[in-house]
Amino acid sequence: MFSLLKVIKCDGLKKVFSVSVIEYFLHLEELYLANCLIMKEVIADVEGKEYGEDVVFPQLHSIGLVNLPNLTSFCAGLFKFEFPSLEYLNLEVCPGMFTFSLGPLVTPKLNAIVLENGEQLWKGDLNGTIKHLSMAKVTLQIALPGFGLNLEFLWSGPFRTWQNRLLGLGGMPD
Repeated sequence: MFSLLKVIKCDGLKKVFSVSVIEYFLHLEELYLANCLIMKEVIADVEGKEYGEDVVFPQLHSIGLVNLPNLTSFCAGLFKFEFPSLEYLNLEVCPGMFTFSLGPLVTPKLNAIVLENGEQLWKGDLNGTIKHLSMAKVTLQIALPGFGLNLEFLWSGPFRTWQNRLLGLGGMPD
């Protein structure tokens, strides 16, 4: 059994593993995923487990999700995920992530997500914190006094995506 799983620069990988093989990862303590440009979710929702079943990672205490631009969630299935030992979650450059899991989550030791700049954020629970990150609101005010114009734009959506686009790293927001 192994305690550390690192997946780095696997550009052809959409999902790391399926729900049906979780039982082989009971001793996993650290999970680090980085620079996998087409990864959509960490755990695939496949046949073999019933919705609502518990999926437990009893020893996993650290998760790092870094530069996964197409990641939308840890798992899109309606499973109950339990992470009784999880104390550290690093989330960097995952602009498409809108939730951790669609099912219930148990993370009794987790009290913050560590972001790109080392900042820590917590909004009551893991899904609530990720939802907050994905729905940041931005107000942009532009004054053009020579034309007698004051423009104000309110945009809500993934702030990091909007910020990159505004800075010329991908066009203007939709």
